[in-house]
Amino acid sequence: MNNDERFDELARALATTRVSRRQMLKALAGGAGLTLAGGLSLSSRSRAQTATKPNIVFVLTDDQLIYHLKHMPYLSSKPHGNWMEFANAFENTPLCCPTRATILTGQYSHHHGIKGQSSIKFKGTSTIATWLKSAGYRTGLIGKYLNGYPTPTQPANYIPPGWDYWVANQNGVGYYNYKLTENGKTVSYGSAPEDYETDVLHRKAMNFLDTTPTSTPFFLYLSTHAAHDSGNIPAPRHKGAYKTLPLFYGPNFNESDVSDKPAWVRALPLVSKSSMDTNQRLAAETLLAVDESIKGIMDKLIKRGQLDNTVFIFMTDNGFSFGAHRWVQKMCV
Repeated sequence: MNNDERFDELARALATTRVSRRQMLKALAGGAGLTLAGGLSLSSRSRAQTATKPNIVFVLTDDQLIYHLKHMPYLSSKPHGNWMEFANAFENTPLCCPTRATILTGQYSHHHGIKGQSSIKFKGTSTIATWLKSAGYRTGLIGKYLNGYPTPTQPANYIPPGWDYWVANQNGVGYYNYKLTENGKTVSYGSAPEDYETDVLHRKAMNFLDTTPTSTPFFLYLSTHAAHDSGNIPAPRHKGAYKTLPLFYGPNFNESDVSDKPAWVRALPLVSKSSMDTNQRLAAETLLAVDESIKGIMDKLIKRGQLDNTVFIFMTDNGFSFGAHRWVQKMCV
């Protein structure tokens, strides 16, 4: 089966929900073109003209509200066409660590063993990185790997199997004052404007592309802290950009009558809309740097003549509730 036939078969199967995550990831390793949650698919022309394995760029945000996608002006414009959006997608365990383990393995939580925020049980020996590396790809992960990396049983500069280029945030994430494991070396970052995490990760992504020969297929996994709600901090250039941004709240926001809900929901107080407005706008502002990074990556691919043979995938690890049913969280506890 050639790349074009594989792409069409996979697209049909996805449309009828007959493809598991693991099958999907292994199909990518075998050369199929695919997009998730809004991505750049291979055009019919480029798929027909090239038999080379497609490059893969995977951008993952953290706790992004679905409605904030439209506040990423470059990405929401669906640049360069050929985008496929999966609007009816669901995450089985919508929490950072389980989702990320699922992304890496294509398995449900009860198979890869990560059901909470600890990654101690994650083996990481058979992942999309090892599959793609064995298929001739150069692989690079930049940003957040798994919660708790490195685990107490791992050395500080542990690099999981399959990764050729490794820049991972140590022991949690943050917009400033963090440490990265950079290809086996720990590097600390402070609170200067140039230390803003999304921008640092973008520069590392550019370096990965610059150091990858155009003749070598690559897999770039870029995982940002934005738009995680831990005192959301936009890049200095984006502070206040959305201070008057109109916001969306569904009919379940601050639900007045929760008598039909479980006891723990009935016990919740009403939330402050003013506080939710502020948090939403800050979260949206953090995504502007991600949007700029995506544009920078695409511009680089155009310059290198690689965009037509690159699959671009964008998604978030899970959503976030800004007051739906009075709840401000990403999980029910």
